[in-house]
Amino acid sequence: MKLLALAVATLTLTGASLASAQNNEIGPRVGLGINPDQFVIGGQMNFPLEPHGLAISPNVELGVGDHTTTIQLNADLDYHFANAGPNWNPYVGGGIGIAFFDYDNDGSDTELGVNLLGGLRFRQKNGSHLFTELRLGIGDPYPDAKVIVGWNFPT
Repeated sequence: MKLLALAVATLTLTGASLASAQNNEIGPRVGLGINPDQFVIGGQMNFPLEPHGLAISPNVELGVGDHTTTIQLNADLDYHFANAGPNWNPYVGGGIGIAFFDYDNDGSDTELGVNLLGGLRFRQKNGSHLFTELRLGIGDPYPDAKVIVGWNFPT
């Protein structure tokens, strides 16, 4: 368990070290989680590894609801396909994460898991990107699925 937590921290710090590169983004994300059924709010960074279509996307989320409070840290690697339209493109990815659960009147738990994800990004006139994403979690009691929307701004 400690090895996977170290891997998450390493990937997150690797993404942070890319902060001097061009086209980096940062922004908020909100959504709904399934099992536990939660409202989720958080933030993410996006560090493109040009010109290969890959990006490192660390993010953090706070989930509330279903008698549980969750803090989840994720280190994702995404592949962005070429523009499918003039201002949008799909992406897929996956990553590892660690989730801290605080159950109402029933203790707490820490779980490591794997995320699989897919989404669409929509380029805005100001250079920012709106996105929508479906995340599937592998691991118990890791959240089964999340539907996320967000807005990333150039740094």
